[in-house]
Amino acid sequence: MKKIIISNPEQFTKPDIEDRILIFLKNKNIDHGQSSLIGYNLYAKKNDAVGVAIKVNSKGSNLNLTFTGYSPSFFYRFLLAGLLPYLILMPKWKNYEREISDVFKDFNLDE
Repeated sequence: MKKIIISNPEQFTKPDIEDRILIFLKNKNIDHGQSSLIGYNLYAKKNDAVGVAIKVNSKGSNLNLTFTGYSPSFFYRFLLAGLLPYLILMPKWKNYEREISDVFKDFNLDE
């Protein structure tokens, strides 16, 4: 899990922030969508097995984004009930978490 904090001086609402994040991901040509995980709002995916769930949490003048490894495909999530597939995908998730969080260092709510 990786977290970044972004300034939110204009106090955007959560739906506004999510829309801006989706536009940002689209402009960066990253496959994305609404997450089906409870507590996570969005996802960015590299392929059906490797993706990152994004949790949007707005507190005061700060926006906290939490990135967690995620399999966008239900089939892969079902397969991950076993320990072996989970251990195989964990390093790939960690790398993609790092990659997506680095992309979000350029993210600005004012754009």
